[in-house]
Amino acid sequence: MYEHQILNMARKVQQYLADFKGIQVEPGDIAEPLREHWAEFAVHVWHTEDIFFQAENMALPMSRSLAREILRGIEEVIDCENGITWVTIDDAIQRGTENINWSELSDAEMAAFSGNFVLAWETPSRRLRRCRPVVGSLLDAVQGARGIVRRSIMQVRVLATEPWLEDDPDGAVEVGNELLTITPDASSPSDDSPPLQGAQESDRHLTASAVG
Repeated sequence: MYEHQILNMARKVQQYLADFKGIQVEPGDIAEPLREHWAEFAVHVWHTEDIFFQAENMALPMSRSLAREILRGIEEVIDCENGITWVTIDDAIQRGTENINWSELSDAEMAAFSGNFVLAWETPSRRLRRCRPVVGSLLDAVQGARGIVRRSIMQVRVLATEPWLEDDPDGAVEVGNELLTITPDASSPSDDSPPLQGAQESDRHLTASAVG
């Protein structure tokens, strides 16, 4: 086991003992038996941050809970001949996200997913496409799309993209993963209508639809 992992475990145990048991122990006193234990093993450690990193490169949003679930799944079916590689990680991320219907997630669930996004919509004449990059949570991107729809009464596509396309939203639209589309309902107010009071009232007129 890597030394920094042992020290991290020791600090976690120290914090737990202090907060919940009222026991004060130095991290070094905890680390020593951990070193003795892990001296019997050779371990290659993968972290949830590896899942987030690779998901970004695959233009897919990721949440902490899903990253943990993906790691658990990899661990359960680990191939002792080939071990865990980036290909293993890629395949697991693809399997872990392929059945998610992004349009059916609640706002709280969307807030848990982070990534690089781009919003895309067309002018009424369809002669000009507009794009806006969003780095943050999926909810940030969706709320941005809702705001555009409320102002323009046009549908807005929400796409996940790779981080290197952050400064090239047009390119991101071409190669990004389209997650969902925010569309105005037939009951949406026109541009001449007075503004609705409050975000919740406004959002009643917006519909998220799945891609496919």
